[in-house]
Amino acid sequence: MSVLYDDIGELVTNDPAVGDGTTLGVVTDAALVTDGDRIVWLGPKAGAPEADQRVAAGTGLDHDERGKQYDRRNQSEASADDSVHEQRHARRPQHRTQNVRAAGGS
Repeated sequence: MSVLYDDIGELVTNDPAVGDGTTLGVVTDAALVTDGDRIVWLGPKAGAPEADQRVAAGTGLDHDERGKQYDRRNQSEASADDSVHEQRHARRPQHRTQNVRAAGGS
């Protein structure tokens, strides 16, 4: 069964004959087709052949939404770190100081 993977922003092929002509062979707005465990075609999405199944390789989220998800994940990790810090601080023995008059003082 062949599968078309598209919506790939940039695909690095490491083949200078493919893509932008650099040694990395970068293809922008790319797609690739697999058949079983083999890649049988890759190139610009516009030139992709038909396949039995299509998979959108992109997340379906725009850049701003991915950034928001990243921020939310970092905030929840920071929140967890703060909670651990508070728990550690709560377990510390509390040292109390007292004002003591020196003998003979007023």
